[in-house]
Amino acid sequence: MRKRMGFTLVELLTVIAVISLLMAILLPVLGRARRNTQAGVCLSNLRQWGMVYKIYTDEFDGRLPRDYGEFAWYYPISSYYSNEAKILLCPTAKKAADPDGTDSGPPFGGTFLAWGHFEPADARPAWDTCGSYGLNHWAYKSGKRENSEKRENTDGDEESKRGLGFVLDRRVRIPRRIGPIQRVEIPRGFASMNEDPNEPNPNRYWATAYARNSSSIPLVFDSSWLYAHFVEDASPPSKDADSGIGFYSYANSLCIDRHSGGINMAFMDFSVRKVGLKELWTLKWHAQYNTAGPWTRAGGVLLEKWPKWLRNCRDY
Repeated sequence: MRKRMGFTLVELLTVIAVISLLMAILLPVLGRARRNTQAGVCLSNLRQWGMVYKIYTDEFDGRLPRDYGEFAWYYPISSYYSNEAKILLCPTAKKAADPDGTDSGPPFGGTFLAWGHFEPADARPAWDTCGSYGLNHWAYKSGKRENSEKRENTDGDEESKRGLGFVLDRRVRIPRRIGPIQRVEIPRGFASMNEDPNEPNPNRYWATAYARNSSSIPLVFDSSWLYAHFVEDASPPSKDADSGIGFYSYANSLCIDRHSGGINMAFMDFSVRKVGLKELWTLKWHAQYNTAGPWTRAGGVLLEKWPKWLRNCRDY
């Protein structure tokens, strides 16, 4: 009688058990490796933003780009990065909240969600793109406040041609769905314009990159919105950000657990590094910012004051 060749049931179960064990060990390792790779690409993107700002400020005696009415901070300086939209997207947040620009509300992003288009494709202005990085709103000072700054013969003005964003007939329009941002009652966290009727001290804004301790001044960073108008007493979000949840609190657009307890950030000295979530309150956001505010260790914050999802994060 010929002997049958094959595996017994016990052998098959043993092989399946070994494969399952290996998968359980390898999947978390592969997941960490993937996240680390994405974080590295994100840092590379922010280094490019740092270089864009360095080249720009080197050409204009340290002056930062001004807000002359453009809604999107990256549009007036698009000639410095060839309008390459890829560097506006963190690889962990490529999916857009509203990719078609058809929803009725603002296209807020989230922890792993980019902010989306503002307008549908058939009515989309040149600046309208998706992204997952934001700008320190205090580094985008309004040109409207510079009453003494005369700009004669703007058609031949080098700053107009090369990215300061001063335009006349070609002025970038505010999207129809967010027109109310110019009204006083709309929170500054949503607005992009630095001409803020509620701002008591316009000297808070950074006009130049040549500032003391520039390595602690945020410039461009992971964000669920185009801007962060951070203040020292900004309350932390009650939970990790989802699209539009509690958005009108100043900290919500960037206190997001996008990179294992922190976000990536480019600073005013054009250096780039990861920033812990609680560390956000210790950075020098504007010229009069108190880095020992109520949400810092120096300011005496208690652990129980933090929302539960942030309590295990490192204190600063």
